Amino acid sequence: MPLSSGLFFLKLLAQLLLLAVPLVMAHDLYDLWRSGAPNGLAKILAVRMAERILKHDRFGNGVHAIITLTPMMMVFTVVKENITAINPFSWDKTFAEWDVALGAGHMPWQALQPLLDHPVIVIGFNLLYHLWFAAMFGLLIWQAFSKHATALRLQFLLTFCFVWFFGGSVLAIVFSSAGPCYYADLFAGPSPFAPQMTFLDRIGPDWIWSLAVQRDLWTSYVTGSGTIKGISAMPSMHVTIAVVNALLCWRVDRRLGIAAFVFAALIFLGSIVLLWHYAVDGIAGAVIACLCWAAAGTIVQRWHAYVQRRRDAGGEIAIQSV
Repeated sequence: MPLSSGLFFLKLLAQLLLLAVPLVMAHDLYDLWRSGAPNGLAKILAVRMAERILKHDRFGNGVHAIITLTPMMMVFTVVKENITAINPFSWDKTFAEWDVALGAGHMPWQALQPLLDHPVIVIGFNLLYHLWFAAMFGLLIWQAFSKHATALRLQFLLTFCFVWFFGGSVLAIVFSSAGPCYYADLFAGPSPFAPQMTFLDRIGPDWIWSLAVQRDLWTSYVTGSGTIKGISAMPSMHVTIAVVNALLCWRVDRRLGIAAFVFAALIFLGSIVLLWHYAVDGIAGAVIACLCWAAAGTIVQRWHAYVQRRRDAGGEIAIQSV
């Protein structure tokens, strides 16, 4: 198990946390400016930041989350890079046929073509698809470094672990598939996705960054070496995580939840337009997200009941409800 994947995860978390510091300080500076810009501004900002970091259980919650999540992401990385060694790609034709059935005789990308097959719109989907990483890690840091160990935080973190294990590892092995962008590389003869791939190539990798990533992944798969490795289409983890994030946001604030669900829907459409996934990959990802969210919620409820019994009996375990 290479340590590089764990170090990459930790480095990314550190970078995002460092990015959050000036953003929070800018918010505080604006708040202080509105209230009259008192003397000793630098000291006030430093005290506020220290309180945010050290007050309540934020520091401990963050440390515990990192200790738990880092090995999990390392395991996921190793599994993803070795899926085809365990189970070679074998489901692509089946998923393509299911997509045709869903599209009433047409591929989903063909059904979307009149609405979405325009360079500017496709470039926008490409941008959103890459912003997904910021959204995923942003919400993960938000909950991991929460100042209170709420039941909602625990449900989200459990769900995050469940979807990456069951969806990103177990189901990815069982339903090993490469995705529409590699269909022509897997099978002889004309590809049903060739016209859309031609359209994306015409826009070019300077605008559609997914093209370069797709090619790097295939090169790594063929040669066994490369900067990024691991091809897996089923289920779409982009859609899975986007739906998990939306479920969290819905519980926090309905307006935020609506925006997050719209983002998840756009990620689903983008996965089809950019030929990362079959439509069934995204549908499966959404179902897995909801099932894992429900399972995590049940576990949290039972844990909360257990904690309450311990507290009633004089124990010291404590957990705060939302």
